Order: sequence, then structure tokens, then C-alpha cells
Amino acid sequence: MSARNQRSLQERDARSRLVKRIAELPMVNGNLRREARCCGTPTCHCQQGQKHVSLYLVTRVDGRPKKFYIPWEMEDTVRQAIETWHQSKALLDSISQSCLQELLREKEPLLKRNRKSSQSKRKGGRPC
Repeated sequence: MSARNQRSLQERDARSRLVKRIAELPMVNGNLRREARCCGTPTCHCQQGQKHVSLYLVTRVDGRPKKFYIPWEMEDTVRQAIETWHQSKALLDSISQSCLQELLREKEPLLKRNRKSSQSKRKGGRPC
């Protein structure tokens, strides 16, 4: 892989922003979901159609979907953590694309060299 000063300005910027996000901001891979339900108390208003609305964080734990109750007071905090995750993933995707382009550039001379050597072997050697 190339040294830091040989990377593009865009890649260096993406890496810097990613490191800053990871070091300073909380992040969660998940989504918020509002769910309405009945509590089961016979005299409660939810029995007449006004259901209780709760907020849940839906994520994966050990590869399985799981939901966690989130108090309404924490909604903004959890939304920000989810947004940080999405922004970090976008930065990782950008870095990945830059690295892919670099790998493809490094691969091209090797392929040309291999083609030349295989062509020279065919000319002087056995027919294919």
C-alpha cells in the first residue's frame, strides 16, 4: 500500500474524517422504529384504539436481529449515533474505492509483463 503522502487528497481527507468520527463520536449500526401496542389493562385507553407508542433501536447482536427500548429523551442521541455510523460507512466506502483504484493501477503493469512473457514463450516454444 502507498505511503500517506502518496495518497490522493480525497483519500487522505476521508481517512482523517473517519478517524476523527471513530475517536470522538458514539456510533451504532441500527435503525429506530416506533411501535404501537396495547398494554392489556382492560380500562386503559389503548383498548379503545389509542395505543401506546414506544421507540426501539433495531440492530444485530451476534448476527441476530434484536430490538432495545429507547426512552424518548434519548431519541436525538441515538439518532446521532446511527447517523455517525452511516457517515462512517460512507467514508469507508470512499476509502475502499480509492484503494481499489490503486490496486488496479498496480496490477496493470504485472498483467502486461505476464502477457509479454507468455507471448515470447509461445513464439519460441511449443504451440498452444
